[in-house]
Amino acid sequence: MDNMVEGTTTRILTATERTKLAGIEPAATADQTGAEIKALYEAEGDTNAYTDAEKTRLGHVSVTQAVDLDQMETDMALFINGGMIFKDDWDASSGSFPGGGAAQAGWQYYVSVGGTVDGVAFSAGDTIVARVDNASSTTYSPNWRKHDQTDAVQAVAGLTGSVSQAALLAALGLATTDSPQFAGVNIGHAADTTLTRIAAGRAAIEGDEIARLVATQTLTNKTLQSGSIDGATVTGVREVLSADRTYYVRTDGNDGNDGLSNSPGGAFLTLQKAFDAVAAVDLSTQSAIIQLGAGTYTSGISVNKSWVGGNLVTLKGDSTTPSNVEVATSGHAFVFSSPLACRFIFDGLKLTTSSGDGIRIDASVAVDYKNMDYGAIAGSAMHVLFPGAYLRCVGNYSISGDCQRHWNMEYNSFLRCTGYTITLTGTPNFSVAFADADLNAGMNIGGNTFTGSGTGKRYEVTLNSSMNVSGGGATYLPGNASGTTATGGEYA
Repeated sequence: MDNMVEGTTTRILTATERTKLAGIEPAATADQTGAEIKALYEAEGDTNAYTDAEKTRLGHVSVTQAVDLDQMETDMALFINGGMIFKDDWDASSGSFPGGGAAQAGWQYYVSVGGTVDGVAFSAGDTIVARVDNASSTTYSPNWRKHDQTDAVQAVAGLTGSVSQAALLAALGLATTDSPQFAGVNIGHAADTTLTRIAAGRAAIEGDEIARLVATQTLTNKTLQSGSIDGATVTGVREVLSADRTYYVRTDGNDGNDGLSNSPGGAFLTLQKAFDAVAAVDLSTQSAIIQLGAGTYTSGISVNKSWVGGNLVTLKGDSTTPSNVEVATSGHAFVFSSPLACRFIFDGLKLTTSSGDGIRIDASVAVDYKNMDYGAIAGSAMHVLFPGAYLRCVGNYSISGDCQRHWNMEYNSFLRCTGYTITLTGTPNFSVAFADADLNAGMNIGGNTFTGSGTGKRYEVTLNSSMNVSGGGATYLPGNASGTTATGGEYA
């Protein structure tokens, strides 16, 4: 190499050239363009490169004055939340509008001292709002809008400040006793919109007198739902229920209670009191439940008056263990002698009597029963003797005591009990018949399952009555003696 001589096609590298060549990276190319260098630089991390796209976006921003971005953020948040931005109090007696010509649209000021600026009078308590940016400090329109208190009530019957009832009545020429009181009155008719006072103790709706208090404080002409007139409690007012109602009866209750809570201090003592409470209200479209607590009740119920309205009235004991709630009477346990406005149901009671029937229906009513335990009953467990009366079983039940007849239907009444389980315990005896239909009565009693056994005649059907057992046969009903039919009676 040291003896090489440069020729036409052969060049000798100097030491300097060899050093320069050694410093070039492998795969290096010719000089890079500016665009290539820019692209490589912007691709590197943490360079804070300012891209063309960012330059283009920034070019859209036009700022002609110094901007406080923190204040801008605060003002925008306030504006979005309320539409206006409260800035400060303003003394209108200063002679110029607030903001010094820099107030922005939506800025609001409270007038702390009244005054007149550009011919517009301001009073303390008014507010002023900028309508444009950089609102003028000397010209009102179109820069500013005033919100004053001219619509506020300044006085009532010439009285200002805190006005008492007595002062207002005196200013109106009325005495306190002249003020009619209709506390809690609910008229109950949407069209009756105007309740007025005609005279002391007298009220009218749409000019038609509806109520008058006489010396005995008795409401006449029309019955309001509840309330008082001229401070006097109105007698004979029927409450209208807006929700279902439960009355409680307990062996440690008291008929002086209201029956609305299940406690000794809230519940009634007797069933009759609970029924009377139901009859005293207007059920409207609601239901009522008379809930009996555990124990034995020795007085039954005489349902000799109907309630008003209603969807269903239930006498409920213990549906799971009916014997926990026993009604044991010396006469009829339950007597229905008045038509009822809606259906009634017995649920979860044990009935026993030393004389008389368990359930006796002598009115045009519809009565259901389920989860019952018919114990020893001197007469009939269920006795229906009124034309059109309807007795219906709606659930399983049991028979644990003797009686003359379990089902006793007369005078065009009707019984339906189909598809349930009736359990007999202790082999009860039916001294007349298990089922007795007389005087055009009807029974539809097929499809039931009787468990256990009893003694006595199975059935008796007379005087054009019918007993449908759905082909159950002559031994379908409990008993150990054959049933009989006579004078047009039919058993099938």
